[in-house]
Amino acid sequence: MKDRFKFRVWDRGKTQYSICNYVIDDEGLLWQVESAYRDELWKSECKDYIIEQCVGLKDIKGKPIYDGDIVEYEDVYYTVEWHHRGGYNGYEATNKYHGSVLWTEMLSSTMIIGNIHENPELLK
Repeated sequence: MKDRFKFRVWDRGKTQYSICNYVIDDEGLLWQVESAYRDELWKSECKDYIIEQCVGLKDIKGKPIYDGDIVEYEDVYYTVEWHHRGGYNGYEATNKYHGSVLWTEMLSSTMIIGNIHENPELLK
């Protein structure tokens, strides 16, 4: 679970994952680190970016699984999403035809095959 607090940032304007370093402050604002040698930061418009958190689990190849990933389990593609309902808060793998699958059932054979931004065709 040491990867649980890793994040990645999807840049909507460039339609790619950003390779910059970011900081999220206590107000939830996204700041980009301009230089590794100076403490230069600039505030970003959060609406241009999607912040995706690692769920704290890895696929069968050892790759960290993030919110927004598309994973394959038993020949079915699932989207990794955050859910909040009733007393449950957490990540689930969901498919519009097959519903949700518990992580404990799928971890031994789950593989990341893409993500919702770069591979939306996988969900059709």
